[in-house]
Amino acid sequence: MQLTLKHKELAKMDGNQKNLEKKISKDTSASESCNPIKSTSDKEQSQGFLEAILKPIKYLNSKNVPIYIRAPIQAIESFVIGSALMAGNFLHYVNTDAPLHIRIPTYTIEFFLGSQLISSCVYNIKDLLFDFDNFVVPNDLGFLKLYEELSTLEDIFDYMSDFKYVPHYGIALSPYETYLSGEADCDDYATFATYFANYLGYPSYKIVTKDENNSNHMLGAYEVENSYRFSDNYYLSPSNLKFKSFEEIVEYDTELNASCNNWVSYQVFDYNNNLVEELFATKNNKP
Repeated sequence: MQLTLKHKELAKMDGNQKNLEKKISKDTSASESCNPIKSTSDKEQSQGFLEAILKPIKYLNSKNVPIYIRAPIQAIESFVIGSALMAGNFLHYVNTDAPLHIRIPTYTIEFFLGSQLISSCVYNIKDLLFDFDNFVVPNDLGFLKLYEELSTLEDIFDYMSDFKYVPHYGIALSPYETYLSGEADCDDYATFATYFANYLGYPSYKIVTKDENNSNHMLGAYEVENSYRFSDNYYLSPSNLKFKSFEEIVEYDTELNASCNNWVSYQVFDYNNNLVEELFATKNNKP
């Protein structure tokens, strides 16, 4: 997708701002681009996607200079980036006019001081999916006991009910990191649950939904005797509710959470993060 910059507008800077632009490129980390966050194995990445965006911005705002953002409108309107815009007190942004129902699996968010690119962060929906292939079981007796104690799906969710809900924007915690912190958001709950459900022999899936406000949410799904049970955070659907499709799960979860907005699309990933299904709501004129 082609993004366009308002070059004339970006070029409107007086001499003082240009001097500041040069100074920033020399003496601050603001000129460094942000790396995509795919796991929390590197402690420097643990601040999360939102913090990674704001890191170079906080310095710039302290200088009272215009900050320009170039990103797809989906990014500008999303909950995470919208929060960043408000927290960063940005003055201008440039986006595209693509219809909101078009999903962009990977996009770049660029920050400009005048005409100079000072930071660039890449967002990929798969960054929310923890890669179990890279998970090394820790030598921690407390964690190892969970393999014996969590012997049913109900056990897993009873255990997770003690977790405190804390957002971790743009990063995927490992099951062990969630165990240590006792904190989780929707993707951390789903990651923890699918990991132990898979260990118990249940084919497990993660469902990433997007609503009318372009906010993402993650559910877990577990294949049990030719049907599915699903989870939303530490909620596990009753065993007598048998879902025949992922779409049924998404529809039911939307009704269950009456305060939530209607879903416009969802993606289903298997245990190895392979995309196995994707659907756009018909009412939103799927492409």
